[in-house]
Amino acid sequence: MRKLKKAPDHVPGPAEEAALRVYFERGSKSAIEASWWKILGVVSMAVVALQSAGLIYMITTKEVHVIQVTKNDSGELQASGVASKFTPDEDSQMAWASSFASDLTEITPAIWQRNVERVQRRAVGTSIDQVKSYLQKPENNPPQQLARYPTYVREYVRRSVNKVADMTYLIRYELVSRSAPSVPPQTKSYAMTVTLAVIGHKTQDDVFRNPEGLAVTNFSISEDFR
Repeated sequence: MRKLKKAPDHVPGPAEEAALRVYFERGSKSAIEASWWKILGVVSMAVVALQSAGLIYMITTKEVHVIQVTKNDSGELQASGVASKFTPDEDSQMAWASSFASDLTEITPAIWQRNVERVQRRAVGTSIDQVKSYLQKPENNPPQQLARYPTYVREYVRRSVNKVADMTYLIRYELVSRSAPSVPPQTKSYAMTVTLAVIGHKTQDDVFRNPEGLAVTNFSISEDFR
């Protein structure tokens, strides 16, 4: 029978050469893996940068389109399609002006802070200083009135809204003040002339916060003795 050759129990060649080969192979593998992770990191950073740039571009170029609904002579509502510049009709302007007067003058413990924030958001130009001056007066300052009378309530009661000029309206209203329960209310009549401007919408939040896209440029208040 033919004898099988016995497998060698060692690697042919000098042991030092084998050790060097293993050492350099491991070093090459580590270098390749390190280079691979660097490349992967650079690619990931580039992808993130491109995504960020795309997101910024979308945000800065986003447009808000408003569909304007108007009322015709017969009282029916009609949609006029997408308006590039939204301009509310006269009825909407009158209602908006009355709402501004209500937010400015009413005082209630529950929602006075919301009213002040809404008024400040809807004021531009000179009216910003006018709102600040009005609310600083002791009789018109909600925190001072509520600190003095914790249950104090001042209600806004609209009497009439009339057009004075283009985007300018005269609002006649009453303020009914109740300092405490069972105390007779005090009623005073006022007239407010308010001038509006169309500021439009820049973001989706603007549409929800101020659908009409209006703002007050200036106003004046006087007692109405009629």
